[in-house]
Amino acid sequence: MNENLKNTLSAILETKASAKLPHSLLFVGPGAVGEVEEKREAAKLLACSLLCSAATLDKPEACAVCTECLLVLNGNHPDFINVDCTDKDQASVKSIRELLARLSYRSFHGRGRVVILRSAHDLSAAAHNALLKTLEEPLPNTYFILLTENLSKLPITVVSRCQRWFFSSAEVQENLATLPEGIEMLLDGAISRDEQAVIELCTKIHKSKEDQPELLACVRSLLRKRMIEAVSLEEQQYISKLLQDFISAEYFISERNSNSHYALSAVFLSSERELATELFV
Repeated sequence: MNENLKNTLSAILETKASAKLPHSLLFVGPGAVGEVEEKREAAKLLACSLLCSAATLDKPEACAVCTECLLVLNGNHPDFINVDCTDKDQASVKSIRELLARLSYRSFHGRGRVVILRSAHDLSAAAHNALLKTLEEPLPNTYFILLTENLSKLPITVVSRCQRWFFSSAEVQENLATLPEGIEMLLDGAISRDEQAVIELCTKIHKSKEDQPELLACVRSLLRKRMIEAVSLEEQQYISKLLQDFISAEYFISERNSNSHYALSAVFLSSERELATELFV
């Protein structure tokens, strides 16, 4: 687990120690394979802490040696429920409703339950609606941890009922440390849909042929940072959508040799801010 993930997990445990940990948490972070696994590991460690027989408010960390911890770490704890939302059977409305019905009964080991919803953005609208009432009126000692790589795909009604925690990869920090001069101001203008800023930003990236992959990575990292810093939920979701569109444009530029100026302009100036695949073929 990288240092940034450790720091975020420590901050969550501090919230638990102050008895202010909500029953619904949303982990938002990068979507690269290794980083997704690390985010899942952080969620599992938090589940350990919540179910650990040795954990207290004064010492919220999991002991990792008691029966409860070992069962969670091995994936065998009956009160630790892991749902893969990319699996149509696990994520169906019927399955989600059955899960919520099971949660109304007493937990097997009596210390509560932890439900992890991986790739929560892949749940259908109907499944999200089924989940919503439980998020609004949480059951005692039952915790939901939603994991997502795409905040913009989650209904705002679900996001608003979760405490949001943002995870950053080591690559993001490295990119921000090497940010070229002037890029930050141009990107902030582009986020605000200032047409002149968009043109200058796209031109700068388009002309930097040799350094273009590195520059795109820097802009992507800065977009992620702006999403995390956003004050309102609406702004977070708006920038999250820009980020996902930017990543799509980055793919077409690098893999299909699309015109970078055209592709990136579509990200920031499209009225709906949705990339149409045919634009980049």
